[in-house]
Amino acid sequence: MISDFAIDQYGLALKFASSISGLYSSNEAALIDSRFVEKLFCSLTNSLDLSRSDVSFDAIFDNTSGVGIKTFLAPKSGSHKYEKVAEFTRASASLAGLNDAMLIRRVAELRNARIESDAAQFGIDLSRSFYHCLVRSAGSAFVHEEPYSLIDLEKITPPGEGNESTPTPKFSDGLNEYSYSRSKNVLFKKFLLDKPDNSPQLATPIIAGIWPLLLDSKSSLHEAVNTLTLSATAPVAQADFVILPLYSTANKTKKTVAPFSGINQWNAAGRVRKFGEAYIPVPKILHRMRPDFFPARDAKFQLRLPTGQIVQSKLCQADSKALMSDPNDKLCSWLFATIDGGLLNAQSRLGERRPYTFADLERVGRDSVILKRAINQAWDFELEMASFGAYEQFISEGEYDFE
Repeated sequence: MISDFAIDQYGLALKFASSISGLYSSNEAALIDSRFVEKLFCSLTNSLDLSRSDVSFDAIFDNTSGVGIKTFLAPKSGSHKYEKVAEFTRASASLAGLNDAMLIRRVAELRNARIESDAAQFGIDLSRSFYHCLVRSAGSAFVHEEPYSLIDLEKITPPGEGNESTPTPKFSDGLNEYSYSRSKNVLFKKFLLDKPDNSPQLATPIIAGIWPLLLDSKSSLHEAVNTLTLSATAPVAQADFVILPLYSTANKTKKTVAPFSGINQWNAAGRVRKFGEAYIPVPKILHRMRPDFFPARDAKFQLRLPTGQIVQSKLCQADSKALMSDPNDKLCSWLFATIDGGLLNAQSRLGERRPYTFADLERVGRDSVILKRAINQAWDFELEMASFGAYEQFISEGEYDFE
C-alpha cells in the first residue's frame, strides 16, 4: 500500500466498529461510518484531519500527501467500483445543456482547478497524494489505496464529436476512468480493486442479537459498560472568527473583484508594483459586528497560513479596511497560488496585466477566507479559505458552518 500504518491496530479498531453494526443495519456486511474510517486513518498515521473542511482532501499524510478517504461495499461481481469523487451542484446551471464532449471537458477542468487550489492552500504535493479506501463485504473488509491524480485534459477519450448528450457520459484519460451523472451533478471515478498490494482481509464480525443484549440490564454488554470510568473533559473552545470577502462589497447586486484594489492592488497604476502586493478587504460592517476582534490599525501580529507558514501581518489603510502582510507580498502570494493552483500560474498575470475577476473565484469555489483567533498558540491568528458564499452567511447570521 502507499501509506504506512499499523494494519493490526487498524484491524482491531475495525472489528470493534463492525461488532455494533447491528444497531444500525441488518446487512450482512458491517455498516462502517465514513467518519469513523477518516478518524481511524488520521489517528493511526498522525495525519492532519481535513474531513470537516470543505476541501478536496480528507487528510494530509506525512505533511505532504493529500488523502481522499472512502468506504464502500465491495462489488458483487467484477473487480472495480465507481464511487463519487466530486460534486458540481453549484456549477450545475453552467453545465446544463452542454453536449457530452463539452460537459466532460468542463467537468474535468473544474475538478482539476479545485484539486490544484486545495493542494496549493495546504502545500500538498499532488504527486504523492492518494486515495485510502476501506472496501467492505460480508464478514470482512480490506484496504485499497491508489494515486489521487488530476485528470489529463489532453488524453481524454473519447474526445467527443457532434452534439450527443447522454444521461451519464463516460470517459477516460488513459490513467483512470470516470462517469458523470447529469441528474445528480456528480463525478464518479472507477476504482480498480484487484491490486496485489491491497491489505489482507480484515475480520468485521457483527454481534448477533445485539438489541436484546442492549436492552437487558444484566447482560455482559452492560457489565462491560459499567466498568468504564468516565472522566470529565474540558469544554471545547468555540472558534472566534470573522469571514473576509475576496471581492468588493460595494456593488450590492453583483459580486465583482475591483481591478485595481483589494486582491488586484498589484495591478494599480502609478509606481512599479510586484506581484502579490495586495490586500484582503475588511468591510466596515465587520468592524461594527466584531469591534473587539481586530487588532488596532498598523499593530503587527503573527498570522498562520494553512501551509504552516507564519507571516507578520497588520490591518492598514483608512478605517482598517485592508489585511496585509509584511513583506506585503507574503500573504497574497499564498492566496494567489491557491486561486490559480500554483504560484507560477499566478505570476503569469503580472506580465499579461490580467487581474483577478469573480469568475476566477467561482472556478475554484472560493470567494472568501476565515480569519480565526488562535487559542494557546505561538501565533495570534489563523487564516484559511472558506466555502463559496460564506461571507454572506456570516453577515446575515453571524455564523459559519465549519462542519
